[in-house]
Formats: sequence, structure tokens, C-alpha cells
Amino acid sequence: MEAIKNLSDLRNQVNQLWRSQKLALAIELIEQYPQYYETDSEAAFFFGSLYAENKQFNESNLLFDKALAINPELSICHYQKCLLNIVNGSAVDLTLHFNFLLSLPDSNYLNHFAKGLICVLNDDVEQANNCFVQGKQLNTDNQALNQDIDTIIALINQSDSDNSNQPEIAIDELSTETNSVLLDIYNSKY
Repeated sequence: MEAIKNLSDLRNQVNQLWRSQKLALAIELIEQYPQYYETDSEAAFFFGSLYAENKQFNESNLLFDKALAINPELSICHYQKCLLNIVNGSAVDLTLHFNFLLSLPDSNYLNHFAKGLICVLNDDVEQANNCFVQGKQLNTDNQALNQDIDTIIALINQSDSDNSNQPEIAIDELSTETNSVLLDIYNSKY
């Protein structure tokens, strides 16, 4: 590996390790160079996504918090905080992040995805489906996220068709899908 001189070098090497399925080495590398992402919200978000994929949710949330401290308007990070908190059964700051997403204009797909997640929490599968479909129609930029929403839709519909009182999301399946999708989002941007 080449010497790391800046954030771009770090991002490239971490990305190569991640794509080679060497997630532990990617995380070790991230931990050696925090100075390169201390002031970059998108890098902190990307590296937080790596931690999430490695099921290191505390570290992931810390980096997501750092990303939002740097850029409180980073909408995708608010969405990811909501989703990870739901999947991991935590209500920490959930209202704050949902309120941010719901304050986005109706033309923003994350607004609809947030509404869909709220409907899932309220056991309203039909309305959740409607919100997710509306969001997917608006989201023409990020097909990886639409695939993530398809996973959520399939999971809630499967639970609903099982006639259970509460829709149950397969946590391991959803968190693995979600985290990979987040990395795909970031990688498609860079």
C-alpha cells in the first residue's frame, strides 16, 4: 500500500480494502488516520457506514454524529441514523432525525422514506408501502437506496402476510443490506 498523505489517499485505500472484503483492515486503517476525516462530513459518514457493516454500531453512530456535527444538513446521514436506531432497537435521538427528514420538502425522497419508516413503527404496512413507493419514484439519483427500500418493503409485506400482529423486520438481513447500500451510495459519489 502507498503512503497516505490526505483524505483522498485514505478513502481510496479503505475503498480498495472494503471491495476486497478486507473490512477489518479497512477499519484499522481508518483508526490510524482520524485527522483526515475530522472535518469532512461525507468521509465521516462513509467510514461510519463501514463500522456499521462490521456490526460496530457504537463506533458507527459516533462517526454519524461527527458527520452531522460537521454538516447538520447531511440528509442521508439523518436517514441512516433513523434506520440503524430502528434496526438496533434504540430510540436515541430518533425524533430529532425524523423531524429533520420530515422537514424536507415533499419533493425529497428521504422525506417519504422517513414517513414510511414511521408507518412501519406504527404497524401501518399499507401506508408504509405507499410512502416507500412515492419515495422511490422521486429517487432517480440513488438506485442502491431504492434497492434497500425494496428490501424493507419485502420484509414488511412478508411479516404482514404472515398475519402477525406486529411486522417483524429481520434485523440481520436488513442491517447487512442497509450498510452495503450505504457504502455503494458513497462509492458511486466518489
